[in-house]
Formats: sequence, C-alpha cells, structure tokens
Amino acid sequence: MRLPLFFRKHWVGLSVLGVVLLGCGGAVYWWRSQELPLDQIRRLVINKEFNKAEKLIQTLGKDLVSTQRQELLAEIRLGEGRPEGALNALAKLSQEEQASSRARILIGRALLGLGRTSLALDSFQKAYLGDPKNSEAARGLAAALYDLGALDEALGILDRYLKTESDALAFRFAGQIAKELVQNDQASDFFQQALKLDLPLDSKIEVAIDLVETELLRNAVGGARAFWDQFASIIPEGPRGLEVLGELLLVEGQLDQAEKALATARDMDLISPRIARLRAQVHMAKNQNGDAVALLEFATTGDPLDSKGWNELAAVYDLLGKPNEAKTARKNLVEATADLKRMSDLYQLANSRPGDVNIRLELAALCRKTKRKKLAEIWEKAANEAKQIKLTGGN
Repeated sequence: MRLPLFFRKHWVGLSVLGVVLLGCGGAVYWWRSQELPLDQIRRLVINKEFNKAEKLIQTLGKDLVSTQRQELLAEIRLGEGRPEGALNALAKLSQEEQASSRARILIGRALLGLGRTSLALDSFQKAYLGDPKNSEAARGLAAALYDLGALDEALGILDRYLKTESDALAFRFAGQIAKELVQNDQASDFFQQALKLDLPLDSKIEVAIDLVETELLRNAVGGARAFWDQFASIIPEGPRGLEVLGELLLVEGQLDQAEKALATARDMDLISPRIARLRAQVHMAKNQNGDAVALLEFATTGDPLDSKGWNELAAVYDLLGKPNEAKTARKNLVEATADLKRMSDLYQLANSRPGDVNIRLELAALCRKTKRKKLAEIWEKAANEAKQIKLTGGN
C-alpha cells in the first residue's frame, strides 16, 4: 500500500520529528532515572506521599546507609503525625549518630509533638548551637521556647537568625510572636517580609490577614487598605477574613458594607465575641444603641477581658437611661483592666523566669477565669515542664 502524498513528501521530516519526540521522552525518563534515590524519597515526603516513600526505602534495601534509612523513616512518621514512631526509628541510631544536627532536629520535632517540651528544647538547642543558620533548628528552638512561655527569647532567636537568612516560615512565626507581644511595628515588618517570599497558599492567606489586622492595630488604616486590596483575590470568604474586612470598613466609615461583611462572618461563627463587638460598633455609629446592647453583652460575656467592650456597654447603658447596668459594666471594666495588667506582668515574669512554675500556674488560672481555655492549657503544660528546663545559651 502506497503512503498518501503528504506523508511521502514529508517522510524524512516526520521521521526526524518522531526521533526528536522519542528523544524528548527518553530524556525525561533518563532524567528521572538519574535522580538520586535520596532525592526521590525526599520529594515524595515533601508531596506527602508517605506510603510511596516508605516502599522506596524498602526497595532500596542495603543501598541506603542505615543512618539515612532511620532518619527518612522518622521524617515519614512525623509527616504521618506519629511522633512516637519517629522516636522509635531514631532510637536505632547510635549515640554518635543521634548527636548529628539532623537527628537532633528530628528528635526535637518528635518530642515537641509528644508534648515533652523541655526535652525538645534541649535537643533543638544543641542543634542550633551547632548550626545557627539551620532553618529547622532555629524554628524548632523558637517553637519550644514559645510553648514554654519564653516569648521574648523565642523572638530573639528568630530575629537573629533572620538577620542573615531569608526564611518565609520563620518570618511568619516571628510576626505572630511579635504581634502577641504587642510589638506591632515589628510584627508588620516580619509579615511583609514573609509575603515577599515563597509561602504555601494557606500560609500566605493567614499571613495576609494577620498583616491587615496588624496594620489596624497600628492605626495605619491606609496600610491596612493597601494590603487588603493587594491580597483580597486570594483571601476566601471565611469568618476571620470577613471579620478583619468588616473592621477595616468600619474604621473607614463604610458602615453598610461593614455591617454586611460582619453579618456574614457571624453566620459562619456564631460564638465569636469579637465579631459581636464589631457589629455593635456599627450599630453605635448608626445611633442604633438598642441593637448594640445585646451584642455588647454577648461580647463581654464571651470575653471578660474585653475592656473596650465593657466601656462601650457602659456608655450605651447611659444613653439608654440604665444607670445601674452602666455602674455594673464600669465595675467589670475596672476588673478587666486589672486582670489585663496582671496578665501582662505575668507574661514578662514568665519570660524572665523560664523555670518558675508558680508564675505559669497563676497565668493558667487567670486564663481560665477569663475564658481563655487554650491559653490556660498551654500555661499548665508550661508549668509542668518548667522544672526541667535547662537553657544552655544561643544568645
């Protein structure tokens, strides 16, 4: 059978094209086949394909050095959320092998996952002192210090590390700590640096929202608006993003838009005291004081430390001719202010006395009194660990 005229005329060209295409396919196959086994395994771990990674480890058998095998298995177990399995894998290393920077970081991560923070701190400290530019060592040490309530020291570690390295996750963590310490100018700088680097999308969204919120805390409304407009396209319509947008619209005087955003946020999160207080502020700005009362009562009941909410509630009661209720609200305002001051003082003491159990227990009790359950659990855990803390340096 004769080939069609087109194929007969272009046979040589088509043949060459076929060879080229086969060559390209072969090149891809060759490149993949030349990828080092360790790189293949690490790529699978990064992609969270843990079963495939473990099967490849088993397939390679003796081609992998024992140390590499156990450390990779530990990484897989950590990725699977099984820190005890990671420790079991690392326990098969010799004492000398466990003293390597990589092993100490993996041990620290596993101990941190098991809540054995003081031991994790020791492991991360040794890794960090051996290699202060190691990103995982710096972040791990900061995480352990943070969990133990040593926020200033955690921020100091990250700040020193970030003066020489560009690490998006470390910038994000530093921003969160600075924001918690009410160091909002520094927090804003850290968040902006994080957003200039490569972050996973979910982290980028959180950092963008944190940045807008921090700008509002700094009373930098123009900055908050600029950053919101810059990142609005990636921020999903969730309660936290809508809450921050609602506050921004409120301070800009766009009351109807603020009310709409906050109402949608409320539908997604029915128990948020902050959303309730912001909605109350919209009503107050519209002279709808009767509608604001119930929202402020809800907000201050949910967050007894909301001094601004107590002050606004007292003012609204006065406007509505309810002097007794206003007096009670002001009494609660005085108590909230005192509790906030005591909490701030205890934070500072906890930072300066990492081994003081009583300070942490008092903080935990104060957090429980003011309905901060998660914080109370953190400080209770920190108290349990405090006696075992051994800080060896890193400053």
